[in-house]
Amino acid sequence: MPHVTQYRQADVPIRVRADGDTATAILATSSPVGRGGYMEVLTIDRDAIDLSRQPFPLLLGHKADDVPVGIVTDVRIQDDQLIGTLQFGDSERSQEALKDVRAGVLRSISIGYKVHQTNEQYGQTVVTKWELLEASLVAIPADSRARITQIRSEENPMTTEKYTGR
Repeated sequence: MPHVTQYRQADVPIRVRADGDTATAILATSSPVGRGGYMEVLTIDRDAIDLSRQPFPLLLGHKADDVPVGIVTDVRIQDDQLIGTLQFGDSERSQEALKDVRAGVLRSISIGYKVHQTNEQYGQTVVTKWELLEASLVAIPADSRARITQIRSEENPMTTEKYTGR
């Protein structure tokens, strides 16, 4: 399989922390995602994911030619999910993106990644080795479980339930 950048989106809540312009987000899960004729499953464990490029750029809509709106740090595996801390920059564009996250306008995450190894299991392509390249704030996710998990700021504390409407 050629090394092509893949994208996977998810719609799970993002949490903005009170200690600054940061948020917590589920970046990826092992939920199957349609890839135009086949289903793909990402393996979420330490042996499968190359996180060596950390910190990762935080983009808007995978626009790699634009200046990032922040970075993604503290990427970790928790409850079979890839979790990261989104740190927004100080630029006007970055702060506008943060405002949209706080308002619930931008609440979905998509990752860009490079596939290194796969195998077929039960009619699905399981990605067993992959490299995280970036994370993006997006409007329409593919992975329905990757999104911002909670909004919290000094001015506007919101819990997950209030943010997601669940």
